[in-house]
Amino acid sequence: MRSVPTLAAAVMLTLAACVPAQKPINYYNLATVGGDNRGDAHTARLRIQVREVSLPPYLDRSQIVVRVSPNRYTVSDSHTWLEQLPAAVARVLAEDIGTRLGTAAVYTPAQMVPYELDYLVDVDIFRLEPSSEGMVELDARWHLFRGPSRVVDSRRQRLRIPVAAGDYESYVAGMSDAIARLADDIAEAILARRERGHGS
Repeated sequence: MRSVPTLAAAVMLTLAACVPAQKPINYYNLATVGGDNRGDAHTARLRIQVREVSLPPYLDRSQIVVRVSPNRYTVSDSHTWLEQLPAAVARVLAEDIGTRLGTAAVYTPAQMVPYELDYLVDVDIFRLEPSSEGMVELDARWHLFRGPSRVVDSRRQRLRIPVAAGDYESYVAGMSDAIARLADDIAEAILARRERGHGS
């Protein structure tokens, strides 16, 4: 007759064999994308804050959302964000704007800035998502402020960037590229104000 400990061990092994193995979790984060520094000694002194980034609630989650049809999406528990998506967008956008203007003084919403800012940037993102057909889409409107409430520029940007279908790393790289192009547009607006003689 088997002892009780032996029977218990056998039962545990049998149960363990019936439990399906968990898929490994893959973590992703947005990254900065290099761009041309078109700034000068003036823009190097600018102080800018990406004050607010808003996303639709369906995108503001830990899992990466992929559109498979106009009305259907997939959410994968094995492909997740390392950082909250609004914070990641703000961080990367701030770094990309700074690279293009040649200034290190571009701040995120989470950072306390103890001095006066030259510009504030608010971004409303309506769509920032990969699709299973191999495309990343961005639909966003940004607002450039001088002071807390004076809007000096506002634009809508829509992009479609080809990526490798079914490849989550390619999806995230495409999203990073979309944010870089958004930074291009914002930096260009700031530079245009400089060229038109609006000063800082």
